[in-house]
Amino acid sequence: MIDMEADAAPRVPTNAEMEELSQLLARQRTTAARVEELQEELKHTQRALWELETETIPELMTRLKIPCLTFGDGTKIELVEKIKAKIPEKHKAAAFKWLRENGFDSIIKNEVKAAFSRGEDAQALELMQRLQEEGFVASQYQNVHHSTLRGFVDERLHDTDEDAPELPKELFGVYQYTQAKIS
Repeated sequence: MIDMEADAAPRVPTNAEMEELSQLLARQRTTAARVEELQEELKHTQRALWELETETIPELMTRLKIPCLTFGDGTKIELVEKIKAKIPEKHKAAAFKWLRENGFDSIIKNEVKAAFSRGEDAQALELMQRLQEEGFVASQYQNVHHSTLRGFVDERLHDTDEDAPELPKELFGVYQYTQAKIS
């Protein structure tokens, strides 16, 4: 941390010091612009990789009826089925209701938070019902962890039990895709 005396009068920098500062400022601007360019390039490169992994290569391998192939150098490429799921905010209440009604509420993570002022550490340790009795404002946040949701969706989609409830994919933001995996 730079230590500048609050009472000290600012001194007038020399021309050489101003030139050095000006050059450093120019370098900072150039470097910041380069970072922005690289971030944009990274975004485009990631998109190109995604298209190769999930569209171009799987489409060709499917057309050739080759689900897996090992090359002479030992490189192996195989098609693997993947699932992504994320409960959209607009469907959160309906998705949680569906989970509860169908006996899957154990995957819902329930978090209760309360705001306390300084020195109220002892009160912070009390249970939710005590918070209400004491007049503290508490908030509740419910969520399903992304990996738990992905596993749950995968399990439900592959459940062969005819009596099992059908998973409403829209509520859970289900996106199924095939990915070319290289090892």
